[in-house]
Amino acid sequence: MQGRNSNILTSSDKIESFRAKLELWISLATNGNNKMFPNVMAADAEKKVQALIVKHLKLLAEKMNFYFPKRDLQSMDWVRNPFSENIPFGHLPMNEQEELMETKTDRTLKFKFSETDLEQFWLCVRNEYPLFSKHAIAILLPFSMTYLS
Repeated sequence: MQGRNSNILTSSDKIESFRAKLELWISLATNGNNKMFPNVMAADAEKKVQALIVKHLKLLAEKMNFYFPKRDLQSMDWVRNPFSENIPFGHLPMNEQEELMETKTDRTLKFKFSETDLEQFWLCVRNEYPLFSKHAIAILLPFSMTYLS
């Protein structure tokens, strides 16, 4: 969850994906299915480790929820794609909403958005749309793992 193009939005997606996998694994392991742990299946023919696996998976899920609480990131979807028609932006100040409307109709920016990464796009539009881009950059700028913790 580090490296180029890593931000709070991409890291949150990865955390949610891992959280969903944990729930799947807990469900499968609770029902006696350890296919996600092939080495355990081979070594534990008598299913003695089954309860321990479920216990550890539940503890891991609990710790994930503690260190990375669920967040509603829908209000930040405009940062991911300012050209989408179905993004909520009513929480933004009026002047930023106006800049968003201007951005949505700018076909040149839409082309630039498709060719550059997210951070670069917001840096490119900061002269033309200073309020709106400043808000987006403030969301993308913090080191994502520190911000979530």
